[in-house]
Amino acid sequence: MIALHKPSTCNCGCGGFREHGARWVVIERRPKPKSSRLKCLSCGWRWYSVRGYVSNLPDHVEASRKGMTDEHILERIEAGTLVVNMGSLEVFSYFRGEWSRLRVKSHKSNGSEYKFVEVCHQGMKKKIALHRLVWMFSMRSLVPDGCDVDHIEGKTLGDSIDNLQILSASENRSKGNRPSQVIEFEF
Repeated sequence: MIALHKPSTCNCGCGGFREHGARWVVIERRPKPKSSRLKCLSCGWRWYSVRGYVSNLPDHVEASRKGMTDEHILERIEAGTLVVNMGSLEVFSYFRGEWSRLRVKSHKSNGSEYKFVEVCHQGMKKKIALHRLVWMFSMRSLVPDGCDVDHIEGKTLGDSIDNLQILSASENRSKGNRPSQVIEFEF
């Protein structure tokens, strides 16, 4: 049996807490298992430690660019700084006096491929599904709580507004699980 050794120090080179500890901060302190997650501010290495020196390290709150909500996206749409070209389904963002096209990425989930874009504003960012953004842009309103934007005729027809509808989350989840048509055979 091979025992794997977990690193107890960062990638800054040889040496431990005495040499590099001034650059280490605690990201997370866990009561059970009693270990803390550390980060080196110099090299960015993250690891868990149960050593005694952890109690001497300062806590660190990492800056996060997350936190953007659908309300922020709708504000940008209403202000005219986030635009969806409905013909080509391209998304454009206006920032510091110029327009830029946002990159449309794709992601596979549950056997289906979804397209999404990353929208940034005032130090925050959010990944949003393209079909959800198209619906919000066309209707100029938020998707109601507990509801999803659904493709009426499947994703093969794309994310045009004619192929989108609002369904409750439970209806949307069960839509693909409907029983197939039963065919009876006579023997």
